[in-house]
Amino acid sequence: MVNNAVATSTVLNYETGDTLGALGAAEAGPNHPVGIFGGGSADIVTDTVGLGSADNKVLALTKSGAQWTGYNALVDTDGSLRITNAQNSVLTFKYFSQKANSPVAVQLFIGDTMDTQMTQNANLGANRFRFDFSTAGTWSGSKVYTKLVIFPDFQVPTSTPPAVYYFDEVAVNGATTSELPAVIPSNTLAPTIANRTFKVGNTLTTVSGSWLGSGELAFTYTWYRCTVIAKAVALGIPVKANKCSTIAGQHLNRYKLTKSDKGKYIRLLMTATNSVGSALVLTKTTGKVG
Repeated sequence: MVNNAVATSTVLNYETGDTLGALGAAEAGPNHPVGIFGGGSADIVTDTVGLGSADNKVLALTKSGAQWTGYNALVDTDGSLRITNAQNSVLTFKYFSQKANSPVAVQLFIGDTMDTQMTQNANLGANRFRFDFSTAGTWSGSKVYTKLVIFPDFQVPTSTPPAVYYFDEVAVNGATTSELPAVIPSNTLAPTIANRTFKVGNTLTTVSGSWLGSGELAFTYTWYRCTVIAKAVALGIPVKANKCSTIAGQHLNRYKLTKSDKGKYIRLLMTATNSVGSALVLTKTTGKVG
């Protein structure tokens, strides 16, 4: 039993001089308990997802293994470190998710035994998480927790290609995770209309693509009925040459084709908005509606 462990104020920031952060890029094992497990992999990369400044470094975890792929972020190896105490019950960190409503779980271990688990859902894009373990029923300030584990997209099967999740400034024991920078939304993978059959009565659905931007991104949808085909994605609303008109009252991420659409082409404008601005992406058109 650990008796003299100290709740040391700690921030993992993945910069060159951060030894603990750098360990996170390795695969966890008996001789190297800090790092990734479950078949995934990780690298320390330049921040391109808006968690910090332009020259910031972050941990990029590729979830290519089991659905329980995770990250041993802090592990006591010599009896000197405890993850929380009665005065310090909060864990904070920055996190980028390629999915909306993606579950992120954190677990506290005592030795090899998992004692406390909490889960929150990530927004699509950059997030700043705050987990207060004092609100979890199994946590106690008198317990000596010796391992902190974080699970991206917890218990969700891996995708093809595998999704990448980004971490920065994992802070415990009174340390501080800075606020997210204000980053205007941008699109990195264009949205598409998923369907391949365009007949009156069918419902079109949206694949949202990938977006960057600080804070929670809000998405709106505007559907257009066009008389000419468009084979390229565009930024902004349709121009006059596109010969498109707004379909009134249709602002969901799906649209049921009507008789008015027959012989026309359907196009979707997806808009992402946060506190500092918006980004607009116009999909290619569908094929001609029959």
